[in-house]
Amino acid sequence: MKKTFEFTSNEGQYILRNTNPNEKREAFIIDKKEMQFDTNQFYQYVFSDVKTKMEVEILDKTDENDSAAKRFFGVISEITSGVINRMNEKCFSASKL
Repeated sequence: MKKTFEFTSNEGQYILRNTNPNEKREAFIIDKKEMQFDTNQFYQYVFSDVKTKMEVEILDKTDENDSAAKRFFGVISEITSGVINRMNEKCFSASKL
């Protein structure tokens, strides 16, 4: 299975939104002024419904000249990739099933 998200930004926020049209939850938002990353909220938004081995893709939809957004996208992508790889390895590998 695969989950896809879009990473965007506007003047005041970084936004991570699930691209599934059936998604009912609000997007995960980081306020640019506060720059508070709520790890629990992030986990709940991205990983809480993962029940089987999964691939997660985040599409960068930010302005190509926005270096701060590109750095933040890199951090979000790295965290997501690391967590989903560990979940797939520890929770859903053939030896665990």
